[in-house]
Amino acid sequence: MSVPTTIVISAGGRGSRLGMGRNKALVEVDGKSLIRWQLELLPRDTPVVVGLGYQSEQVMAEARAVRSDVAFVVNSTYETTGAAATLIKGAALAFGRVLSLPADLIVHPADIRMMLCREVDTAGIVPLTSVDPVSVRTTQLGDHLMATGAVRYTAQDRQGMYEWSGLVNYDPLTTRLGHSQGHVFEYITPGFPMAAKVIRARELDFAEELPAMVSWLRQLSVLGHERRDAVHADT
Repeated sequence: MSVPTTIVISAGGRGSRLGMGRNKALVEVDGKSLIRWQLELLPRDTPVVVGLGYQSEQVMAEARAVRSDVAFVVNSTYETTGAAATLIKGAALAFGRVLSLPADLIVHPADIRMMLCREVDTAGIVPLTSVDPVSVRTTQLGDHLMATGAVRYTAQDRQGMYEWSGLVNYDPLTTRLGHSQGHVFEYITPGFPMAAKVIRARELDFAEELPAMVSWLRQLSVLGHERRDAVHADT
């Protein structure tokens, strides 16, 4: 029997670049907090660990209001470390592969399921859309897209580049990982080259990205209503 992949949501940071004075997991977008949006869109049969730090009690309460089976870890050094440190603590509770999910990223449910089913290390990448992205170099290997490097974006990078999303399926025991306690891309990229999959997702890192996130969540809400209507029609 295969061990299910565990989703680790890194929700320990202050979200200072967003400028709302709250942990990004608690920021309300179109009537719901980001952590609520995430948990409602994730498969119910998948184990989830939420990594806490700043405003940990509030994030824990918000997550538990959606799913009582969520596990939690606390990154007590969140003031001096980054999301990688939170991810490492969360991954320690997994019994198999891990799917890393940043607290500010909302992913299409079908792409979450696709990434959960991956049995090889895989980075989820998106077209360059964010205000301050980490760009990912890719190459085609036969029928497979491979991520070969990740760097801070510059204008010269746009040609043929994708954006790092932070959604990564990896094995904590076998993937070559870095020693970074900072950014997740710095922790994961020593394992490159790595399979890459283009996913449908939006992140909320800056206030300028809020309108695009609202639009994206409304698209997903319509999709959810259509699916529920189809289920009711079949019963």
